[in-house]
Amino acid sequence: MVYLFEDGKPLSHVEFGAGPDLLAVTDSNGHAHMTLPAGVHSMRFQQDSKVLASWELTLTQGENVQVIVTTFPDGRQPLIDIATSSMASQPADDFAAANLQADGKGFIEGVVLSAENKQPIAGAQVFVSGIAGELRTGQDGSFKIEVPSGDYSISIMHPDFSAQVRDGISVLKDAVRKEVFSMAPTGLELPEFVVLEPHIAGSIASVVEEQRSSSAVANVLGAEQIGRSGDSDAASALRRTTGLTLIGGKFVYVRGLGERYASTLLNGASIPSPDPTRRVVPLDLFPTSVLDSILIQKSYSADRPGEFAGGTVEMRTKRPPDDFFFQFTYQFGLNQGTSFTNGLRYRGGSLDMFGVDDGARKMPASLAAATAGGRQLTQFAPTNPAGLTQEELRKLGNDLSGVWDINKKPIGPDTRINLAIGDSFHKGDFSFGYTSSVRWVDKWNSQQEIQRFYAPTTGDNLELIVDNKVNFTEREANLSGYLGLEAGYTDDHSIFANALVLRQTQDEARITEGWSDSENFVIRRSQLQYMENSLIVGQIGGMHRWQALADLETNWLWTRSNAGRNAPNERSYRFDQIPSGDGRFFFTRRADSNQTNFSKLDDNDESFRLDVKLPLDFHQDYRFALQSGFIKQSRTRDSRIRRFSFGALGPDARRQDVLGLGSLEKILSPEFIGPNGFQLRESTRATDNYVATQDLFSYYGQGDLTLFDKVRLTGGLRVEDNDQVVSTFELFSPNREPLESKLVRKDLLPSVSATWFMTDKQQLRAGYSSSISRPDFRELSPAPFLDPVSDRETLGNPDLQQAKITSYDVRWEYYFSANESMSLGGFWKDITNPIELIILPGPGGVLTLQNAKLAKVYGLEAEIMKHLDFVHPNLRHFYVASNFTWSKSRIELKPENMVAQTTNFRPLQGHSPYIVNFQVGYDNPDRGILATLLYNTIGKRIAEVGSLGAPDKYDQPVHRVDLVYRHQLFNNMALTLNIRNLLDDRIKVIQGSELARSYRMGREFRMGFVLDF
Repeated sequence: MVYLFEDGKPLSHVEFGAGPDLLAVTDSNGHAHMTLPAGVHSMRFQQDSKVLASWELTLTQGENVQVIVTTFPDGRQPLIDIATSSMASQPADDFAAANLQADGKGFIEGVVLSAENKQPIAGAQVFVSGIAGELRTGQDGSFKIEVPSGDYSISIMHPDFSAQVRDGISVLKDAVRKEVFSMAPTGLELPEFVVLEPHIAGSIASVVEEQRSSSAVANVLGAEQIGRSGDSDAASALRRTTGLTLIGGKFVYVRGLGERYASTLLNGASIPSPDPTRRVVPLDLFPTSVLDSILIQKSYSADRPGEFAGGTVEMRTKRPPDDFFFQFTYQFGLNQGTSFTNGLRYRGGSLDMFGVDDGARKMPASLAAATAGGRQLTQFAPTNPAGLTQEELRKLGNDLSGVWDINKKPIGPDTRINLAIGDSFHKGDFSFGYTSSVRWVDKWNSQQEIQRFYAPTTGDNLELIVDNKVNFTEREANLSGYLGLEAGYTDDHSIFANALVLRQTQDEARITEGWSDSENFVIRRSQLQYMENSLIVGQIGGMHRWQALADLETNWLWTRSNAGRNAPNERSYRFDQIPSGDGRFFFTRRADSNQTNFSKLDDNDESFRLDVKLPLDFHQDYRFALQSGFIKQSRTRDSRIRRFSFGALGPDARRQDVLGLGSLEKILSPEFIGPNGFQLRESTRATDNYVATQDLFSYYGQGDLTLFDKVRLTGGLRVEDNDQVVSTFELFSPNREPLESKLVRKDLLPSVSATWFMTDKQQLRAGYSSSISRPDFRELSPAPFLDPVSDRETLGNPDLQQAKITSYDVRWEYYFSANESMSLGGFWKDITNPIELIILPGPGGVLTLQNAKLAKVYGLEAEIMKHLDFVHPNLRHFYVASNFTWSKSRIELKPENMVAQTTNFRPLQGHSPYIVNFQVGYDNPDRGILATLLYNTIGKRIAEVGSLGAPDKYDQPVHRVDLVYRHQLFNNMALTLNIRNLLDDRIKVIQGSELARSYRMGREFRMGFVLDF
């Protein structure tokens, strides 16, 4: 048998001949097989009459020969490796015994892993020199063979991994020689979002193999797949995955369950969220340029943290490459309706393009000093001798009042720049490597939308009570840096260190104009919002395999992270159009006329994780492994808000000629700030500040049994001991007892899964598990916050309970090849005490969180990824990938939930009944062309639960088409083109039969180039 590769990648449809005769054609694995008589033969591979490789081969009677030929596109001489045996007449099952000699015997025991992610590679062919027949690795990537004592050469082959040959393997009498083989995925050209490395990280072959060998129901999204879709952040990439929907461009719903039911891990460790309104990390914070792969585990296993309902999203950062690389990426972007148009802007700072405030929005030093130590800003009075005089308040007001006005200014293009570098060094059994990247993004978005609110009347009729037009321009600046270091000794020991810094700043100017039935004039509200979100993560970990201790494997990881949110000088104010005022707008004298907020959040998380795995192979047909570990996690949060406003004090604050100046910078100027006009006041609420702590200790035990390479059984139990406290305190009453919310629980979380390996290409897996979802700090605090999705004030609930989830999963999988697969699965989830966002009774429409009674979610998932060469060989560079999810959900409310909500039974908020993804692509490394056309849509879902008799609001289906194109012009340069949102479907929210919200995102065009060295 012969195998033909080009630079590690199998070559198919190549003719193989001996002498003048053509004997065979290589298949998709680069393999050909034939029988030749004894004698000398002139062998050759040829394609289109061009000879790729030729050699002389001498055969004896009954001899079995395996030949591996590797050619190179740059014209180098091919490498030819020949392994031979004269025992071909022996049956394959008996070939080891037939080679045993009287002078002694021993064993060769090995495991074959992916070099990219250390996952086992099943079905790899193993050839041992001088031994007839072939072996294949089992589901755990292992093999074992009994051989005569002596020296051997071993060849490992797999159609989607580079072949590996290892010489000089000595086997002693009555001894076991253990070897670990690491196979790199076959070389592929990846798009600009993937750092091109000598070993291909995140290739389709490696992630499909990980998905196949997992004991749980999981999907793995690799760098190659992400590159084909052209997605530059993790959130955008994940919407292509089966059963996942993207909400607000930041958060992922897994199988219809809200983002609160999905947990986020970084290299196996939990990380805090810089968004104080959400319990999970906004995934658009993570650039795909720092990621090797993303694991989406949908069925729970005991080795995962217990907060697992919809699933766990684990992001894996890049590891050092095999050899030196350097990459520079530049992109220039245009947004329809934004770029080179007039947008809403205000005077900011000189470093806004980098997402760093230069002090322009910082609280004035005088105000910071006056409010230091929790001191409240009040006016002096005989009963308040600690208050400030009117002159002191006037000075503080002048220092604070500055930039208010929003103006129209030209908006420029988007810019994206990424730098990456890495290298590895080897000396003997020791290795060291590094990889590093820096990314900067400056992008704009202007949007016009309609917002309407209704009240129920008679029957199913709705009456319009608020009609607004919203215009805003948002500038988003992303600045990130990553450094990964790794040192290793053989394949058994490695230590790594990662440092990741992510910053995302959103700077928005917004004007909302409209009317309501409670007021007979037009209202114009203006907002200036600037938010710096940051995440800083440091990790040190290691893997150690101890051969002297029966291959005991230990993995450890220490993680320290800080999530921060700084929102300085958020300003909002209101003007009213008085009917008798000739159409002009006047600064309102109502209570909500203006407000300035300074808020800051710090969330710190430190954890240590240890996992130990011991393989116990009692027999080659019964392989068993024990696994155990623990996580100790400590987390703290400190959230603080200070609120200020200017109130009318003197006669100037009531003069129509002053209120009608139009510019708030003219109204709140030194001329009118003081005893005769406006006075600075503090409006900080009693519930605006809170601190929180969480101490979590969890440990587990898990067993993994494989029988006859046909059935795999995995089961375990996890124990989680959680102590969570949220303390909301009144800043100005330090002696008053704070309001404390506690969540102290010890939970036992079992999981069981089974996999039946039906054939070499298909398997059936099933699983059962119990998991939980805890309320987050913000959700347990009564401190109000503005929900960014609904734009409504939301209150936490100190009485919230954690939700319990029972899950059932089943999935059938078929693997056409190592990078082609299809699957069909089903799932069912029962949720007790699900946490839902509901509307409180009253005219304000304030939201809060409550536990409902029960909920259930069930559905089906289907997925396929296939090259089109089965249709015709000329279509070998074309492929299709598609997935479909159908699901239903139902929630049952408690009586106390029904005070304001309209219906007792309804789908879960945010749940879509169907999700469709489809992509067709062309990937031809020889021509340097990659092109992908992608389609995505989801079914309608509840955007906001109906209240007080009004029906639920539903997000309507949106159809999205994207195009990604890359052309490799030279060895070190490629041009790129991305067109996003080609259809530009209008986004609509419908309540009953009425339009509640409507806007378009606009088409996006990105052009750029990539330089690789």
